[in-house]
Amino acid sequence: MNEQLAIPQRGQRRWPVAGVGLLVAIALGVPPQVTAQAPPRKPAAKSEEKSSEDVTLTTKDGVILHATYYPGPEKKNTVPLILLHDFGGTRTDLHTLAVWLQQTLNHTVLVPDLRGHGTSDRQQGVDAPLDIDKMARPALEKMWQDVEAAKTYLLHRHNEGKLNIEQLGVLGTGYGAMLALKWAIKDWTVADLPTYKMGRDVKALILVSPMHTFKGVSIANELKIRNVLAQVSVLTVVGQQDTRLYGDAKRVIKAFEQAHRDDAEKTVIFLEADSPRQGIDLIYDRDLPTAAYIRDFIQYRLVQREAEFPWVDRTSPLK
Repeated sequence: MNEQLAIPQRGQRRWPVAGVGLLVAIALGVPPQVTAQAPPRKPAAKSEEKSSEDVTLTTKDGVILHATYYPGPEKKNTVPLILLHDFGGTRTDLHTLAVWLQQTLNHTVLVPDLRGHGTSDRQQGVDAPLDIDKMARPALEKMWQDVEAAKTYLLHRHNEGKLNIEQLGVLGTGYGAMLALKWAIKDWTVADLPTYKMGRDVKALILVSPMHTFKGVSIANELKIRNVLAQVSVLTVVGQQDTRLYGDAKRVIKAFEQAHRDDAEKTVIFLEADSPRQGIDLIYDRDLPTAAYIRDFIQYRLVQREAEFPWVDRTSPLK
């Protein structure tokens, strides 16, 4: 980078940054003690120029997902982001974050209600609504298809010249962070068609309070696929005062550090807050600089790498 990224000067709090994360923070132009203004919890008023729309997505196994689409400048260099809520949450949890990313930072954002959550409670050919209280491991393991459906929707917008899917970032909180990692591995390992690129689009992950295991679902196998982890930048955020989640986050960051090796200080960031808060609460805490790090991570690892990921037409030859 030729210059430091600015940090808004509002409210201060010490933010411990561990190990290699400190080096990356310096590379980003973010000092160990920073100041920031978090997105407010109260929904922001929609601007006249930018708005959102409710859209419907269908997964490969027939689940009808309801999502909110927040369009950015609709240009071929617009960075798209998928936001994934925690288990038991809904897309409304991430609304003000999405508005902030869209209206303040000019990104395109898509936020789905994951299957069984919010209004995404129907599956084609099934009469009974999806119930998260009855979701066991097999159902949870299929949730990666929800992220795939979201990416497919953004791919259509890409082919319309309204964003660049090659600069895709995914943010997840709690189980949504696990899901983001699981899907990223699938995106990078899907087989291409002879003349058509099927995956390798997600370039950055933002994992807020990622869990290693949840209801029998684990990311242990995903953390072993180092050749894929080495291709994806990661920002991991966790509150130190929950020892279990803190330990889970350290396992995630260790795997990424080992995968990235020599370039880890530019691609792997670990932020640990001296706080009991986790998940979305870490993002919305106005005394913590989480939002500033998210902003600068997206800028440094996606926006400023536009030349590395040029827009190309991705219309399927099967259509």
